[in-house]
Amino acid sequence: MSLLVTVRIPHPLNEVQQIEKSHPEVMHSIMAAAMKYMTGHRRVERDGEVMDIDEFVEEADYRKFFGEAGEAIREYSELLGGGVHDVLWNTVADPPPLDERTED
Repeated sequence: MSLLVTVRIPHPLNEVQQIEKSHPEVMHSIMAAAMKYMTGHRRVERDGEVMDIDEFVEEADYRKFFGEAGEAIREYSELLGGGVHDVLWNTVADPPPLDERTED
């Protein structure tokens, strides 16, 4: 199993990208820790908001990441005016293949 962390950012993608571009020192701090602890990262957007989906081997790795990048993450959230929320999800081990699932 692994840990997925969804980070909801209630701002349009272009606004998020502009803030990230304007504050490379903040992004560098976050990305330096991410490179050590994350095993995957994906960004999706819809209806004027963004969600980052980060993957870690286990929750302990997420805690280490946040321990190193926490101050920069708080600053990033402040730059976005707050409202950035993360949720931790444990993946399910060995879900059945799609062709073996049944509808309720």
